Amino acid sequence: MKTNCIWILATLFGILVSCKEKPQPLPVVEAPVVVKDTVEPTPVEEEQVIEEVKPVKNEIQNYFLIAGCFEYKENADKLCEKLQRQGYDSKIITYFENLYLVSYNGFPTRKEGLTALKEIRKEPGKEKTWLYKSEN
Repeated sequence: MKTNCIWILATLFGILVSCKEKPQPLPVVEAPVVVKDTVEPTPVEEEQVIEEVKPVKNEIQNYFLIAGCFEYKENADKLCEKLQRQGYDSKIITYFENLYLVSYNGFPTRKEGLTALKEIRKEPGKEKTWLYKSEN
């Protein structure tokens, strides 16, 4: 009887041990492959239109078409902003200590300034425009 009990216990022990989950090996994790971002140039198709880049003029502007002259800078700022909204390259030029000249545009040469002066004086309300030579 002792042998039967030992035999039954051994069998039960064997059954219980075999029911446990066997340890699974851990999955192998590989180090991520680092890929450098590279920008491949896009081929230019013949149909694509390439915009022409205009060179930036770094000419010094010595001649200005003057739209108005003000004692108070606030008034000069208002006119300058108004002209810029109208599409002019308007600037404020300090004249002596207390006067501010507001220009329509600036020009590098006297000839260009006079040509523009003749054209702008033809417009209504701009007949009193005059050319100022800066001392830069």
